[in-house]
Amino acid sequence: MNKEGTECAYVDGELPKCSFCEDRAKYDGKTIYGSWAYMCEKHFKEYGVGLGVGRGQRLRLGER
Repeated sequence: MNKEGTECAYVDGELPKCSFCEDRAKYDGKTIYGSWAYMCEKHFKEYGVGLGVGRGQRLRLGER
């Protein structure tokens, strides 16, 4: 967990694209529809259910 208390996933290379638009994703999480998706900041606020186990994680570039 990072200093904000939220779970992070570290990605090598580049961040994946948001599942809803062409922007780079900042989150991998469960949506209000029940499925999981990569989401940019805008779509995470709109469709995400939060961060934590079973909810979602913030994506970061590089090694832990």
